[in-house]
Amino acid sequence: MHATSAPTAAGPRPNPCGTASLVCGILLLLFSFITTALAQAMPIIAQNFDLAISQAAVGLQLLSGVSALIALIAVALGIIGLVQKDRRRAAAIIGTTLGVAQLLSGAGAVLSGLLVGLAFG
Repeated sequence: MHATSAPTAAGPRPNPCGTASLVCGILLLLFSFITTALAQAMPIIAQNFDLAISQAAVGLQLLSGVSALIALIAVALGIIGLVQKDRRRAAAIIGTTLGVAQLLSGAGAVLSGLLVGLAFG
């Protein structure tokens, strides 16, 4: 005779959208570190390649644009992951939080740049 186990209650199912949101959030952290390092090295880069700072800053602007796009994707996937029923939510919450934080950080950087430009420009 075989021993049978009682059926176990199935927990929440995996959440692919939440996982994808978390992966985007982790990419945002990496982009943030890279952008910060490049911003600190900008004078050296401009000097070594005989560029004006504004020319060298184009790369940072491109990275910022890519970061904003990834942040929007992280937020969208995170929200989708959060509204799905019977799915794990931790990855979706973290990914959404990282995406929103990046969007707010980028908006703050743009706003502060505009304010400084208006004040001293």
